[in-house]
Amino acid sequence: ERRKTLLSRQGPYFNLNSADGSVEFGATAKLVTKLDEDSTNADMIQEWLSDEQRVALSIWDEDLIIPKGDSVYELKVMK
Repeated sequence: ERRKTLLSRQGPYFNLNSADGSVEFGATAKLVTKLDEDSTNADMIQEWLSDEQRVALSIWDEDLIIPKGDSVYELKVMK
């Protein structure tokens, strides 16, 4: 359910819950890229993209992300 909610958002998102002091913000984008199947690296690229944890760790520091399950990650940006 959480994944569906997160991925149904379009563009930037901000929510301040004054009751408990929590803040959520982020952005969602749908990326569509056609891979050239004739490329010598096509198989390697498809394998790399199929591993969402590998992709997440290539973008963010491992100490700053919390896996939330179902290919969703929480990024810590403040203490």
